[in-house]
Amino acid sequence: MPLDMIPSRNVVVAGSRTSLRLEPEVFAALDDICAREGLTLSALCNHLLAVHDRRTSLSSRLRVYALTYYRAIVQDLERQAPCKAG
Repeated sequence: MPLDMIPSRNVVVAGSRTSLRLEPEVFAALDDICAREGLTLSALCNHLLAVHDRRTSLSSRLRVYALTYYRAIVQDLERQAPCKAG
């Protein structure tokens, strides 16, 4: 997806407004996670800045967080009802 087609959103991080550019699917996942956890996107961003490596961009941290969040759900489901292969 060309950069000019990737949507951006403004969030407040550490008291300053900043812009995030993420794929629509990532924003949808983050919106879902925030709704489930009772957070705003700004609150999630501030949390990630406080607990994760500052050498990576906030956009990258958000992508990894969404992936990790959903992987944890899948792992919990698999523990509850193991998947039987072939």
